[in-house]
Amino acid sequence: MSDSLNLRVRPLVAPVKRRPLIVVPVYNHAATLATVLHDLSLLSHPLLVVNDGSSDGIEAVLVQFTDIDVIHHDKNLGKGAAIATAMRYAARHGYPAILTFDADGQHLARDVPALFAAHEEQPEALIIGARDFSSAESGDIPKSSKFGRSFSNFWIWTESGRWLSDTQTGLRIYPVDLEWLNSVSGYRYSFEVEAITRLIWQGRPTRCIPVSTYYPPRTKRISHFHAIYDNFWITKTHIRLVILSLLRLLGLYRPLKSAPVHRPEVRGIGFAGGIIKRFGSPFSYALMLVPILSVYLSRRFERRALAVFYRHCRPTWGPLRRQLGIIQNYAQFAASIIDRTNPEGHSLVESKVAKIINSDAPMSKAIPKGAILLGAHYGDWALIAGRIKPFLKGTLGLVADPAVTPKFFAELESRLQGKLRVINSNQDALGFALTVKEVLDDEGNVAFLADRAPPGAGQGETLSCEFFGENHQWPKAPFALAARLQVPVIFLSATKKGLRPSHPYQIEFQELCNGECRMRDIDLLRLYVKALESRVSLAPQHWFNFFPFW
Repeated sequence: MSDSLNLRVRPLVAPVKRRPLIVVPVYNHAATLATVLHDLSLLSHPLLVVNDGSSDGIEAVLVQFTDIDVIHHDKNLGKGAAIATAMRYAARHGYPAILTFDADGQHLARDVPALFAAHEEQPEALIIGARDFSSAESGDIPKSSKFGRSFSNFWIWTESGRWLSDTQTGLRIYPVDLEWLNSVSGYRYSFEVEAITRLIWQGRPTRCIPVSTYYPPRTKRISHFHAIYDNFWITKTHIRLVILSLLRLLGLYRPLKSAPVHRPEVRGIGFAGGIIKRFGSPFSYALMLVPILSVYLSRRFERRALAVFYRHCRPTWGPLRRQLGIIQNYAQFAASIIDRTNPEGHSLVESKVAKIINSDAPMSKAIPKGAILLGAHYGDWALIAGRIKPFLKGTLGLVADPAVTPKFFAELESRLQGKLRVINSNQDALGFALTVKEVLDDEGNVAFLADRAPPGAGQGETLSCEFFGENHQWPKAPFALAARLQVPVIFLSATKKGLRPSHPYQIEFQELCNGECRMRDIDLLRLYVKALESRVSLAPQHWFNFFPFW
């Protein structure tokens, strides 16, 4: 094994405190956008423009700002949809919050630092920029805007019991929360109304920060608010929220609450474990349909993520076939939860090994010493970890956060009988790299889940590679370490052949690199993505990455 990693090497992953992302939703604002983006760029904050199907030649403005990220909607979907797109982008790139800033010139960039300061004090809060309508510099404020703000303030107070001074401003800081986003149904102007009420119901604090505003003369004003259409949907939204608030008071409706994130694997394992201990695997399989349908109906943001996944890997499928596929994913995941808590109820079979680099040289039954093992949220990685002992010669270093599922790691340690070493993914970068190297030097193996970048991963901590026709950001650390240390790299997965307790799992080992040739991290990533794409194409129902991927 090469000893190319040393203390002088720059850490692969550095702890980064991400700042909020400034988001500018744009729809036919070519006349004002250049000034808005120029003023915001002076703040030296990350900036994203969501072009919501503009048709006024806005691209000519955007090309002037090469350091600003841009997402384009093919058609106009509404301001709420643009904000939702931005929040999903922020979640993928590890931003803790987004600040929305209208593109019509109504807001002033000089007010943004005050909102950021409030966010620093209360990162979990909704921060609202309350516009000053009394100032002389506010310009020609329409009476409809004043009435609309009072109307909205009253109804949100009725729905939530909290009085806010400006519930129609577009200058806000939203905490990034995809589960909350999934609870908001309106995607046009009604989104901003429902967003406030849902966040208050969630238990989040709210803060109103006084800000300036400017309304240009009527002849120069850009507004896409449709007096009849949008007011109808806003009124309908308020009626629905008032009804829900009454049901909430009666205890008949329970909205989403803000709470620490618990991964579905953790909740599912705990539930399945209790059922299996009492009734056994066959009974658990018989009852599996109930939690499958419950999860399918209640987790809309996961359904959307899986629908997008199927549009990429099964482009010929229609909407109904995609939904059936999503139910299959939940069924396979439920089976894996039951099986990982009852490892004696099924067998684990090694399949024929697919070689990518040296296709003529067969791999032995045992995993090579000192190899990096790359898994994914495809198939049952937890079951592989629990049943991998026969294929190991040394210690298994498992890269994970041990605080997430302590009971699982304790059980895994007992199964592997001293062969497990959990490598904390949250430790400092240099310590993490040296721990990995130590396990490999001792002829052990180190396992990564390499398909999801860690929360908060910044520029330089990820690599970009196309997956099913669209670029995705992948964690850099496993590929950079493998490239520097020149060690074998193995892709592995385990998929269940059927949906009965006795049906076996098939484990696949694919050697991406034998460690004898020097490769770049990006080349190793491409081999990994090729292997993952090949496996997913064969059996997409084993895709357990329930979060927006692209």
